[in-house]
Amino acid sequence: MESLHIGDPATFKIVRDALQRANYTEQAVCERLAIASIGSARSLARQVSEWKLNDALDVCIRLFLDGAFVPAVQIVSLLTEPALQGMQELGLLRCREDDASQLAATVQLGPTQGIYVASDRESNPDLTPFALPPDTVYPAIGKNTQRFLSLLPDVQPEAFLELCGGAGAAALIAAARGARQAFTFDITPRSTDFAEFNRLLNGLENVTAACGDLYEPAGGRTFDFIAAHPPYVPATGDGLIYKEGGEDGESIIRRIIEGLPVYLRPGGQFHCLCAGSDRSQGAFEDRIRTWLGSAAGEFDIVLASEGVVTPHTLKRWEILTARFKITGMFYGSVIIRRHATARPCFTLRRMREEGASFAGTEWLFQAAAQLHSMSALEVMNLYPRIADEVELQVQHKWSKGEFHVRSLELRIRNPFPRQVQAEVWVVKFLEASDGSRTGSQIAKSLLDAGVINEAPAQVIAGMMCTMILEGFLTVTTLPEAG
Repeated sequence: MESLHIGDPATFKIVRDALQRANYTEQAVCERLAIASIGSARSLARQVSEWKLNDALDVCIRLFLDGAFVPAVQIVSLLTEPALQGMQELGLLRCREDDASQLAATVQLGPTQGIYVASDRESNPDLTPFALPPDTVYPAIGKNTQRFLSLLPDVQPEAFLELCGGAGAAALIAAARGARQAFTFDITPRSTDFAEFNRLLNGLENVTAACGDLYEPAGGRTFDFIAAHPPYVPATGDGLIYKEGGEDGESIIRRIIEGLPVYLRPGGQFHCLCAGSDRSQGAFEDRIRTWLGSAAGEFDIVLASEGVVTPHTLKRWEILTARFKITGMFYGSVIIRRHATARPCFTLRRMREEGASFAGTEWLFQAAAQLHSMSALEVMNLYPRIADEVELQVQHKWSKGEFHVRSLELRIRNPFPRQVQAEVWVVKFLEASDGSRTGSQIAKSLLDAGVINEAPAQVIAGMMCTMILEGFLTVTTLPEAG
């Protein structure tokens, strides 16, 4: 952290107050740049260079997102002299070598979710060639990091841990939201220094930044919530620490998950945004369970995919396909929760629509946990009702002078977009599910009508659980789909 300086609390407050008075907020920046998300600000902020600086917000965008030179006289007139002095004392601004009247930011500094996060620049103010150092602090104002931060639930844990923390954004947000204590760990001293600078800039006392290899700084501490946005790109030798995840891209996330039985408390949860591979020896989620070792039965696992990814669309994985027998790729959130009390565990994967909130995933966890704690008889005694949004697509095939039903496909978009092939009796069961009869009563009516020949409780209960967790059926005793 050659440029930034750890100043006194009063100086940090002067700068923080100046940013707040400038209305340098996520919402204001998005409105000024006409963008939907702060994650797009870096790619569009250069357009600000063509603008006239009319107010303090323009100055902040030009300095800290655009990364351009701004005349000192304009900074003083729009942000005040004390603000300029404070920013210089903290190392946030430097003079142009050939013109001391022009200043530029030494870092990228952006607002997100109510905090300010400084991280490394990615270009020079004059757009001359720029090389990233190996220990570059990955920007918090970027699409990938913003996706990660947006998918973290709004919780107030006793102890929050961010691994591979970089600038410490997740821990800072957790602390600002009410976590009693938040920790951010990173293997590079540079990231740790940035995280400590950001802690002071935001005036947060309940954040601890520490340097070490994954859980190493934790000592004997355990945590209610662990979050990580780890490196997941197969090593290419370019030396960027924040990016490379070992030979297959999974070495860091594997070590993180292997540590959960030690560091995640009962009832705690883990969230991660990463990529992983499905292989001939097992899907990504199945291999994740093996990484949990002898404690695997204590954890539920949900993967929420951000989209369909193949090794061929990710070139660095394509060359590893044969070596690791990769059959498919996953990119999205890995959410793991440890049971507070003993019960059967579950593993699920869903496709999440872009921009979807965490509400659907939270519903899936709650519904699955309740269903997996119930016996088949208890499930059969639920009162199912078909969801309003269910669609049925019927495909016919012409044969022997008439059309015959070839396939039945159920579709729904909430809480996750799903397409499921169904048998006739399952469709009839859904049609009869109006919330007035139990699963046992509906099954008996189908048996009496000859739709099914027998109705073993395990089969009916298993189908009901599947249809509920897919979103096609609802029951009043379970949480509503988000």
